[in-house]
Parts: sequence; C-alpha cells; structure tokens
Amino acid sequence: MKKLLIKKVLIIIVIFFGAIILFGVGYDLFKDWSLKKEINSYPDYYKQLAEKCESNSGNIGPGCCISSVRDMVIGNYKLEPENGCPEGYQRNMLKCIGSYKWCEPIK
Repeated sequence: MKKLLIKKVLIIIVIFFGAIILFGVGYDLFKDWSLKKEINSYPDYYKQLAEKCESNSGNIGPGCCISSVRDMVIGNYKLEPENGCPEGYQRNMLKCIGSYKWCEPIK
C-alpha cells in the first residue's frame, strides 16, 4: 500500500515538474516567435538594426539593443551620424549596455 502511494506521489511530482519545464520552453519559443514577428513588421532600416542587435549582442543579450530600436521606430528616429546630430536635434539613447544612439528633435 505504501509503495503504491509513493509511486503515485512520484508520478504527480514528475508530471508537475514536466509541465513547468514544458511551459518554460513553450514561453521561450513564443517569445522568440513574437520578437521575430515584431522585427519583420519594421521598415527595412530598423529591421536591419534589429537584426544586428541579435548578431552583435554577445554575452549581454539583445534586450537593450532591441528596446532602443523600438524607441527609434516609434519616433521615426535615425542613428546618430559619426559627426553628431544636426542642428536642432539632440542625441538620445537608453541607459543600458547595447543601446543604439539616435538623433531626435530638441523640444
């Protein structure tokens, strides 16, 4: 009787942890799919920037870089040129490692 009870408890534990693992893997797959869908909806200029985020992120991950691209898309901002932002524009960026720097109008 005790062996049967222990077996049932072990089966429940295995099912519980299996469900947690499947949920985690499924969430990661959904997150990746969702991000790729979002990036594909961007105009080509921003799509190329986002793709560079994924390939150049190294150990820090693409999170900050992708977030900066999102902000650039929303404001229709362009990367800051090497010689700085033109007159009437100022540099902006996110305060995290990997952010792009862009120019936006001075308000």
